[in-house]
Amino acid sequence: MNKAMGSKVNDKFIGSIVLILVISTFFQISWSRHIAYTQLAKMTESMLQYKPEMKQEWMLIIKQADGLKNQDMGEKLLEQYGYLQQGIKVDGKGGIIAIALVMGGAILGTYCIQRKKEEKRITKRIDELIEYIKLAQEDKASSLLINREDEFSLLQDEIYKTITALYQTRKNALKDKEILKEHIANIAHQLKTPLTSIGMMCELIGETASEEEPQIYLAQLQNQLGRMNQWVHDLLLLAKLEANVVEMESKPIEVYPLMLRVLELLEPIAKKKNQQIKILCPEKEVSFMGDMKWSIEAFSNLVKNCIEHTPKDRTITISYDENPLYCLIKIEDEGEGFELEDMSHLFERFYKGKNAAKGSIGIGLALAKTIIEEQNGYIEAENRKEGGARFTIKFYPSKK
Repeated sequence: MNKAMGSKVNDKFIGSIVLILVISTFFQISWSRHIAYTQLAKMTESMLQYKPEMKQEWMLIIKQADGLKNQDMGEKLLEQYGYLQQGIKVDGKGGIIAIALVMGGAILGTYCIQRKKEEKRITKRIDELIEYIKLAQEDKASSLLINREDEFSLLQDEIYKTITALYQTRKNALKDKEILKEHIANIAHQLKTPLTSIGMMCELIGETASEEEPQIYLAQLQNQLGRMNQWVHDLLLLAKLEANVVEMESKPIEVYPLMLRVLELLEPIAKKKNQQIKILCPEKEVSFMGDMKWSIEAFSNLVKNCIEHTPKDRTITISYDENPLYCLIKIEDEGEGFELEDMSHLFERFYKGKNAAKGSIGIGLALAKTIIEEQNGYIEAENRKEGGARFTIKFYPSKK
C-alpha cells in the first residue's frame, strides 16, 4: 500500500471514529436522561405508596430540586445510609454499551472492507503496469497505455515515455547497425582487392626476375603483404564483433575435430621452428555449443601466440575435458611465459607486451577473448609452475 492510498484510508478511518464518538455521545446523553427520569419516577411511586396525601408537596419538592445547584447535603445523607453512586443499579447501561459495540464493529468492518478493496485495486493496477512492461520487452506492447487519474498516473506517464524512448533508440540502433555492416563490407572489399592484386603482381615479378637482389626484395614485400592481410583480416573481424553485426551459430562443436582444423592451419608455422603440437584426448567425446568457423578463428590465435613465444624444438600441448558445469580446454606452451606487468593487459586491443612477436599489433588475443565470450565462454591466462604460459578456456551451457 503506497503513501497516498494509506493517507486516504486513514482519513476515512479517522472520520469514522469521530462519527461514532458523536453518535455515542448523543445516545449517552439520551440514555442518561432516560435513566434519571426512570429513577425519579420510581422514587415518586415509592413516596406516593408511603404517603399518598403528600402528592402535591412531593411534586413541589421535585420542581424545587431542579433549581438547586449545591447537592452536597443530599449526597452526604445518602452516603450516611449506605447509598453510594457506584452501587446504584442503573437500567439501560448495557444497552448503551451494546449499541456502541455494534456501531464500532460496523465502522471497523467498513474500514476493513474499504481497505481490502483499495489493496485489490492497487494490486490490479500494478499488475497492469508490469504486464505492459513485459509486453514492451517482447516488442508486443501497444503504442498507447490507457491513462487513469490515480496515484499511479505519474509513474504510468514515465513508463510510457521510457518505453517510447527505448523503441526509438532500438530503431536507431538497428539502422546504425545495418549502415555499419555495409560500411565494413565496403572497407573489406576496398582493402582486400588492391592487396590481392599486389600479391599477384609480386608472384609474376618473382617468376620473371632472375637476379638475386630483386628476389630478396620480392620476398620481403610478400612477407609484408602477408602481415598486412592478416592485420586487415583481424581488424575487420574485431570491428564486426564489437559492432554486434555478427550472427554466430549455436551448434554442438566437438573439441577434437575443432583442434584438428586449427592444427591444419598452423602446422606449417610450427614446422619452421621444429615444434610439436600435442592433443591430449580424454576417453569420451567432449563438445560445447558455439560456431565452428569463429571458434577456429579464436583457437588459431591462441595456439599461434604459443608458437610465437615458444623456442624451437619445444612442445605445445592442448588438453580438454568436461564436467556438468562447463567444457574445459587448456593450451600450454614451454616458452618464457608472461611478464607480470603484462598479465592484466594481455587481452586488451593493440596492447603489445615486452615479449610480443615482431610485427604484432596486439589484436589476436583480444579477438580470441571476444569470440569466446560471445559463445558464453570465459578465458584466463597464467604462467605455469613448470615454466611457460597457459590459456584456460571454459564454455558454459549456451544462453540461447
